[in-house]
Amino acid sequence: MVPPLRSGPNEVPFPTAFERAKKFLKDQLQKLTKAEDEFVLQIGSWVALQELVRQLKMYARREGPFSSHPSSDTLSWWRTLSESSDANILAVCHSC
Repeated sequence: MVPPLRSGPNEVPFPTAFERAKKFLKDQLQKLTKAEDEFVLQIGSWVALQELVRQLKMYARREGPFSSHPSSDTLSWWRTLSESSDANILAVCHSC
């Protein structure tokens, strides 16, 4: 399949990679839901899933908080993003 020359506002660059990442992250979210993770229980699994997809699209398009580059180290950048309502699902860290 040949990718389109232009992507629309709802499209993401590299759609195959995006779909693979989305599937992986959905699987991880399902594991957290089954394990009754406190973070997922607090917001609800359906809301977490919807937000995950929305935030992953923003990340893929480099929109919102994802448009900036890490100023120091990458882990600190992701930790800062976890405080944003536009990145809090994608940037959540359970072991940090």
